[in-house]
Amino acid sequence: MESGFCNWKQRCNQCIVELLLELKYVLNVFMKVSCFYGYCGVESLGQTLDIQRGATLFNRACIGCHDTGGNIIQPGATLFTKDLERNGVDTEEEIYRVTYFGKGRMPGFGEKCTPRGQCTFGPRLQDEEIKLLAEFVKFQADQGWPTVSTD
Repeated sequence: MESGFCNWKQRCNQCIVELLLELKYVLNVFMKVSCFYGYCGVESLGQTLDIQRGATLFNRACIGCHDTGGNIIQPGATLFTKDLERNGVDTEEEIYRVTYFGKGRMPGFGEKCTPRGQCTFGPRLQDEEIKLLAEFVKFQADQGWPTVSTD
């Protein structure tokens, strides 16, 4: 009698393990499909790395005038959403253009920025770097300029 009970218990445990494995698979598929259709609030590793790279570039090239999204040269031209919208620079494309070619008192940082007087006298940035900066600034503006770790 004891051995029959053990066989039943062993089979039951095996069924539970198989059921849990199936459930794990179904949940994994569900999560992937949910994230694919935009129902996932978790940032991808690539997005996180781009934000960190953008923060590093920002700290190197922009923080002198735009610390925490402000503007020490021209207070009405901050990197906060309300000022970006008012100044017509509230998309990644416009932020890229202004960063590349400059506008008003802000110098351009693009490799092919002209005229020379409108461009930075410091090191120029590559197109990909300006793209990362534009993505970072837009992300930060949308979030209200939280602190981002560059580690």
